[in-house]
Amino acid sequence: MTKVNLHSTNRINSNKKHKLTTSYNTPQQELNKNDNKKLKLSLATLGIGGAVITAIAIGKYNKAQKLADSIDFKPAKTLQEAKEFAHKHLKIKKFELTDLDSANYINEALVNYNNNISSNHKKIVNSVKPTTANETGIASITWLCGFGGFLEFNEKQFNNLDNLINNFFNKHKSAIEKSDFDLFNFTEKQNSLISKFFDKSAMTKKEKLQFLEFSQKLNNIKNIDNPSACFINLVSDNEVLEIFKKNNLPTTLDEFSKLDSNNQRKIITDLMRNYNKKFKVQDGGPFQTINHEIGHVLHNKNIGSKKYSELIYHQGKSKEEIEKGVEKFSSQIGEDKIQAISGNITKYATTSPAEFVAETYSHLCNGGRFSNEIMDLYKKFGGVIPNNCAI
Repeated sequence: MTKVNLHSTNRINSNKKHKLTTSYNTPQQELNKNDNKKLKLSLATLGIGGAVITAIAIGKYNKAQKLADSIDFKPAKTLQEAKEFAHKHLKIKKFELTDLDSANYINEALVNYNNNISSNHKKIVNSVKPTTANETGIASITWLCGFGGFLEFNEKQFNNLDNLINNFFNKHKSAIEKSDFDLFNFTEKQNSLISKFFDKSAMTKKEKLQFLEFSQKLNNIKNIDNPSACFINLVSDNEVLEIFKKNNLPTTLDEFSKLDSNNQRKIITDLMRNYNKKFKVQDGGPFQTINHEIGHVLHNKNIGSKKYSELIYHQGKSKEEIEKGVEKFSSQIGEDKIQAISGNITKYATTSPAEFVAETYSHLCNGGRFSNEIMDLYKKFGGVIPNNCAI
């Protein structure tokens, strides 16, 4: 059995990564010799052509696995009810989660995916179970060609979101401030989450997970962690370009890159403060991690395992390996596109074409909109377009 280990973004702790494992085997390769002999014997005894029997069997299998074009989700009141929903509507053979909130979250995430993808991609997950590893990641998927996906979910982390949010804001006290409303174009949902945070209103676990991930991204932007990415984000506005020209400021990434980091940050903060130019903050929504992992699987299915494996630029978690991945990706598509990806999607999307596609897919699932340049690149690498994508 051939396995490829892929490291994808950890939505709880951005300094560590969790893995997606993909395996490529057909059901026939998994049969042992005795099973093959029994099958041949049965066909010979029946006196029926093997091709006919195979066609019938596959037809029944596909029919059994077919999901409805649209599934209505309603939160279960008991764990047993959640398991029955997964079996009946999502055709999940094994559903072994032990926590009701986790079960409802996964069922809703998979319904959301099912309702926004074409019929030939609907059936992805065959098994759901709690992760047994002591990991900080929220979810991972193991994909076996011919058998489907095996999703592992970190119930412990999902039930520890209050502490994770508190720890994050103890470390980054100014991650979200009321003055941020003057600097960012928040969506209605983002505004709602921030208001609940300030008002200390109750949030669902799904909202807490989205809020934590959104806060981490917002904090990185506010700290101008990557000035070049911020520059690309802002100069996509023609009015900003005119302001830069009028004040003899850099209008291209090459010119901007020649400045030291302090001057780069000053230009960006002055622009935002003095000209009321706001950043767009696109996030992956409450199911970002699940959709990211599914994005890997769809990408692999869409272009084939051989091509897909060539688009993975780092297997390890070390900073050095990730930086090498960014360098390789940058040499392939150009520094300007790398900064556009970092500024409009996420920094992790710049580490390889595989992560770029998965991150972009998760944002598209949440209604994300990107430039023609980014979408052309996404299609070039073989990304799948969800049905609700506004392009």
